[in-house]
Amino acid sequence: RNLLDNAIRYTPAGGQIQIATRADSQGVRLSIADSGPGIDDAERERVFDRFYRISGNQQSGSGLGLAIVKTITDRLGARIQLSRAHIGGLQVDIAFI
Repeated sequence: RNLLDNAIRYTPAGGQIQIATRADSQGVRLSIADSGPGIDDAERERVFDRFYRISGNQQSGSGLGLAIVKTITDRLGARIQLSRAHIGGLQVDIAFI
């Protein structure tokens, strides 16, 4: 839910959010992509730190959402990856292997 909430919060009016799931021989994968501002490469690891907020961010929040998601994925033995979405914003991929 945190990932979808973030996608909604950061996608501007008229933007896009795409959600996909896939099961294959490697496991199950969840992908959420948005057309918001994205996260620069240099910030991508830091956003998993508790209370970390990107400088200049105007959205409300405590900086805990992605830290919570990372903790959950780690406990489940899943992997999370942030990248540039093909629709322009952030793409979050979680692999449950």
